[in-house]
Amino acid sequence: MAYKQQWNTLPRWVQGALHTVLGLAAVAAVGYLGYWLAGVLLAHVAGVGLYAAVLWKAAGALLLISLVLLALGTSEIPAGKTKPRRNRPHHDSAAD
Repeated sequence: MAYKQQWNTLPRWVQGALHTVLGLAAVAAVGYLGYWLAGVLLAHVAGVGLYAAVLWKAAGALLLISLVLLALGTSEIPAGKTKPRRNRPHHDSAAD
């Protein structure tokens, strides 16, 4: 059986879980590589010491994390203005 056929026989939730795990692993690998490369470049090109390189790497990582979290925290819906719920049955406590 070919790989594509085997993949299509898996349930959708398994496919989604595998995509999620592989995606997170890829993001972690690229992040680690970038972090390592920044340390090497700071130490060799800029001529800074080890402690200064660690300080600037940590500051850069903190800046990137704050930008990502800020972007994830923004919403199209203003505070206090939520979308109405549709097709939700109303619970009548008097009928119980």
